[in-house]
Amino acid sequence: MIISDDHLINVCKYRRGSMCCKYIVFFESHKKFYCVKNILELKKKIDLQSSQLRAKGDNCIGLPDAER
Repeated sequence: MIISDDHLINVCKYRRGSMCCKYIVFFESHKKFYCVKNILELKKKIDLQSSQLRAKGDNCIGLPDAER
């Protein structure tokens, strides 16, 4: 679930306003970005709040197990 820097910039479109993926979560304790799109409970919560988020993107199918 940790997002590589390359994926974060090129696919998640980090820091590109509304194009940025809404399923990116930063954990301060780990200093890493995580993809939570395939964690259904978190995805549902994000989807319910999406109208209030700056990030609106849904840019990929989520990270496959090999990348998590």
